[in-house]
Parts: sequence; structure tokens; C-alpha cells
Amino acid sequence: MTTVLHEVFIAILGIAYAEGDYNGCQQNRKINNDTRNKFLEMHNGFRCIACLFSNYLFIRSEQNSYRSLFAQKNKASKMEKLIYDCDLENSAYNSQRACETDQSKPSTEEENLYFPEEETYIPEEDMDDRNFALEAVNSWSSEIFDLKENVYKFKNTSSIANIVWDSHNRVGCAVVDCSGKTHVVCHYGPKVKGDGKTIYEKGEKACSGCENGGTCDDEFDGLCPVKLSH
Repeated sequence: MTTVLHEVFIAILGIAYAEGDYNGCQQNRKINNDTRNKFLEMHNGFRCIACLFSNYLFIRSEQNSYRSLFAQKNKASKMEKLIYDCDLENSAYNSQRACETDQSKPSTEEENLYFPEEETYIPEEDMDDRNFALEAVNSWSSEIFDLKENVYKFKNTSSIANIVWDSHNRVGCAVVDCSGKTHVVCHYGPKVKGDGKTIYEKGEKACSGCENGGTCDDEFDGLCPVKLSH
């Protein structure tokens, strides 16, 4: 399944999207604007998939390509487009400065954390930060197969819930060098997640509940456009 998701994200990366606003982000860390843009593209790309095809994904792979993507008729009606947030990046970076392997449980943001296993670690000289972004989001999104309903339950779905929670509208990520290993962490806002809460509202079609009258974003079909107040 993870191989198929990797191919889905390779397709997403092949689409040209507008870059985010990174003027407030520090440029002296192990992350650059290209990497930030890849994090943003992959998150919004997967949110598009979740909106348009609901939360049940049935994918069949043959000869290194996916053949079809089937889903239930229920659609996510008001999933917001994510924008990149440099304050969240700073929060993510600070949460991993100690290189912990457990989530830091930040007080104001949700968190996804990824670090390669020993046997799957790829040396830094063979893998740039954009590849780490792909590996991380691919790992988190693989939980989609454990997400059997649109109500959040803590077990096995915390990462995918952060990615597709409809009222999340900001994301910031950090890539941290931890004694030769790489940790990837993303923070999401606003903090809304809770056991038993609805991850996203279902409607007749994607974007049917958007505040602009039900029109999807021009760039990411299936997501509500960014609100001017964000």
C-alpha cells in the first residue's frame, strides 16, 4: 500500500502549484523554500484526494502503477486549503531540537513526527530534504487504510487525521539532523483534534459547504479557498 501512495505523491509532485509565502521563515536551517513548498503541495494534494474520494480508498497496483482509485459517494464538504506558517515551522523545529522519538505534545498545535527506521535509513548525501518530505508525508498518509470512518479515534489514525482534518488551515514543518539521522516534524493549526470529534463533514459533493458559496479552490480542486482572514 505504501508503494502505491508513494506513486500517488510522485504524481502530485509532478503538478506545478503556486509557491507559498515563506518570507518570515528562517533560511539557516536544514530546510529551504523548495522543501517548504513540497510539504505544502503534498499536504494539500492529499487533502484533495480525501475530499474528492472520501475516506475509503481502494487502490490496486500493477506493474509499478496504480490502475484505479475508487471511493464512496460521500464527499468532504468544507475541507480548507492549507497555507504554510513560519511560526508553526519554528514550533516544529524547537520541538525536535532534543531529537526525541516521541511526539512532543505541543500545547497549541497538533503534531506529526517521522524518523526513518534503522534498516530503512538513507544517508543524507543520497537523499535531499525534499525526499525526506516525501518519505514523511507518505508514511503519515498510509494510515488512510485504518481510517474507517470520519470520526477521530486515537488508535493508528493520529497522523492522517492531522492531514485531512477539515478545519486545519495552516502547516509548518522542520527537518532536523539528529546525530546523522533525520527527523521530520510538522505542526498543524488551529488545534481542534479530539477523541470522538468529526474529522471532516460529508456533503453532497466536495466544497458544497465552503463559505464562498460552494466553489472549490482554483489550484486544488476539492478544497475550500483560503479565507482572507487567515
